[in-house]
Amino acid sequence: FNRSHAAAYSAIAYWQMYLKHYHPTEFMWALMRNESDALVLTKYVKEAARLGIEVRSPSVVDSDFDWTISGAKTIVAPLKDVKNVGESAARDIASKRPFVSLDDFFSRVERRAVNRRVVVALTLADAMGALLSNKRAFVDNAEKICGARSQQASYDAILAEWRKTGEQDYDAEEAIIQRARVCPMAM
Repeated sequence: FNRSHAAAYSAIAYWQMYLKHYHPTEFMWALMRNESDALVLTKYVKEAARLGIEVRSPSVVDSDFDWTISGAKTIVAPLKDVKNVGESAARDIASKRPFVSLDDFFSRVERRAVNRRVVVALTLADAMGALLSNKRAFVDNAEKICGARSQQASYDAILAEWRKTGEQDYDAEEAIIQRARVCPMAM
């Protein structure tokens, strides 16, 4: 092993340990932002948790197109990392956030980029959690809700019908399985 390479690698290792110790949130953010492998990304999320840094799942309310730092010890996952959410859809949603209701969401996003498949993927990744109280009801009736004139009214009617029949939302285990299908790091 060449001595000049060893000296350069040791200097880089020292700089990285300095940054990790004194600026852990920014260091972990930089690692996550530049990683595309889901397994490595999951390791980074676990390491961030060990360091006391909260890594929030993608959300249409506070996620951006790319990884962002929100506060001293919080990193927010991007919308672009959700499977079936393309770059144009993620950019469109991020540029028009925050949303207060389903009607607000559907009226402000570009419907060609943010289609039913994108909205279902966001729902399964729990990114629509602030707008939906029952993910299964939305996913099972997505075509009907997305095509309605008032999405909020349609969703509320379906929820009322589900309460009468006793249908339930995903339990904790099912929710994790659904989230893992569309989100690379099952947080």
